[in-house]
This record gives sequence, structure tokens and C-alpha cells, in this order.
Amino acid sequence: MMTNKKTIWTEAGMPGLVLGLIPVVCVALNAITGSSVVAVVLWLAKLVGCAWLMYAFMKKFVSLHSDAGNSDAFLFGVIVALLSAFVYSAFNYLYSTLLKPDMYSEAFETMMQNYNSMLDANTKEQLENLIPKLPVIGLFANLVYCFVYGTVLSAIFSRTIVPQNPFESDHIDEQ
Repeated sequence: MMTNKKTIWTEAGMPGLVLGLIPVVCVALNAITGSSVVAVVLWLAKLVGCAWLMYAFMKKFVSLHSDAGNSDAFLFGVIVALLSAFVYSAFNYLYSTLLKPDMYSEAFETMMQNYNSMLDANTKEQLENLIPKLPVIGLFANLVYCFVYGTVLSAIFSRTIVPQNPFESDHIDEQ
């Protein structure tokens, strides 16, 4: 088992950046195309691609560190998930505040066209008051979602990546 957590943090930096940039590229491609079909395909590609890359990064980490155990692989994956969540959440916040600041108000207008007759005046007012807060809410929602998704992947992958030897035990004293 590895004890140097600094090594894990150092080696998780680049994979975290790469995994954070994948959804950024998907958002950019979606903005360029504007097609809902492309958006669904990109979402599926992002979901599967990020999972596959997480597996590949964790497998590479374990192959480079022969003393890495399941907990080290899991910790590496969690740190990668955290770093990638920071990258994507920060981008999404900047995108919704600087590049496309009317994104949430446009979505609100579309919603109001569809549900206007179902909402009372008080509910409409509360929703309108919520619009300026949506970028910050989105920031934290994306941060939590991406981190939880990556942590679940790490938990699943860490059990299968590290080779298991049932006959080797750290608790047996050699005599």
C-alpha cells in the first residue's frame, strides 16, 4: 500500500484536467451545431468517454505503482473526479455568466410559454427572482454531480483494476 498521498495528488492533476476538458469540448461542439440530436449523441459520448478515460487513467496509475492497493486506486480516482469537477464547473459558470449570460433567461421564457397557464403570479415572481442565482446554483450542482459520478466510477473501477492475490496477505508474518 502506498503511503505518499502527495504522489497521488500530483499524478491526478493531468487526468483531472483532461477529464474536465471533455465536457467543455462537448459544450463547445453543442453550441456550434445547435442540434438536439447532436446534443444527445455528445452527452452519451461524454458519459461513456469519461468513464472509459477514468478507467484508463486509474489502470495506468496502478501499473506505474506496483505497491498501489485498492484504496490508493480509489483515492486517485476520487481526486481525479474532484479536479475534473472543478474544471468543468468553473467553465460552465463562466460560460453561463460571460459567454452566454442570457442562457437561463431564455430557458425561463421557453418554460413560461409552455407552463404559463399552470403557474400563479407568486410562483412566476419567485421563478423570475431565481434567474440571477442560477449560474451559482449550476456551479455547485455541476460540482456535486461530476464529483459523485467520478467517485462512483472510482469505487467500481478500483475493485477491478488492482490485481488480487488471495494467497498474499500483509498480516502473515514470515518465519
